[in-house]
Amino acid sequence: MSARFGDEVEIRGSCRSACTLVVSEVPRQRICFGPRGALGFHLARNRPVSGSRNDAASKWMVDSYPADIRAWIDARGGYLQLPYEGEWVLRAPELWAMGYRRCPD
Repeated sequence: MSARFGDEVEIRGSCRSACTLVVSEVPRQRICFGPRGALGFHLARNRPVSGSRNDAASKWMVDSYPADIRAWIDARGGYLQLPYEGEWVLRAPELWAMGYRRCPD
């Protein structure tokens, strides 16, 4: 069974890059974040060409996120400002403030 079909998702560490799409597919009431849980966002890149950014894919991904996460990205300049190197990190306390659950200890 998968989270898409009813399982709970626990994010207890860093969920980066494509992993962040879990918040697009799984309802927030079935996702929890541990104290070290975090989402890391960066600009989409074309592969195998390492120097090629993909603005259309970045827009698609950001558009798929829930409104509060989109607003968090927009407050930092929007999808076109996402870093190519490195990432913007949305940490558990901010996610809890958005209504995501804290994972049980």
